[in-house]
Amino acid sequence: SPLTAKGQMQAASLADAFATDGVTRIYASPLLRARQTADPLSRRIGLSYEVTEALREFDCGVLEGKSDAESWAIHYEVWRDWSERGRYASRIEGGESFLDTRARFEPFVQRLIAELADDDRVVLVGHGGLYIHMLPLLLTNVDFARVADAELPFPNTGYVVAEPRAGGLTCLEWCGIINGSIS
Repeated sequence: SPLTAKGQMQAASLADAFATDGVTRIYASPLLRARQTADPLSRRIGLSYEVTEALREFDCGVLEGKSDAESWAIHYEVWRDWSERGRYASRIEGGESFLDTRARFEPFVQRLIAELADDDRVVLVGHGGLYIHMLPLLLTNVDFARVADAELPFPNTGYVVAEPRAGGLTCLEWCGIINGSIS
């Protein structure tokens, strides 16, 4: 679904926040709301973005587009399977498992890290569900339990700032929470 008027304002604010950061590359999920979030930043800094399936929200299969209570209950159970029960093969009928999502996201980010030059500043425009589950796999100082329990929330247009270091990818800021409060 497209961004609401509020979402468009949030995307414009996000573009303002990154406009002076020296962004050198932008990647976005193919889903409309992610592309609409990437558009203002792309225009503001004069840099086109690349669309990649790696940043797409996990596929909800037969529940895509549904918002009734029963569908949300099924969605929540799969979310709990991944977040609390360690059942990473769990999936909504016709959708992706945690393992499927990881298989497309993690290699993409690892490849980006390997290709980074010292002055590269990369922005990945994706989705909260994807980042909540996948970033703790890659960030050396972010505990998955804190993210799953919403101790480290991921609101709309929230962002994570990370940098490669000797021990791996380190989170410097998680949606406004600075490194010292993350670990």
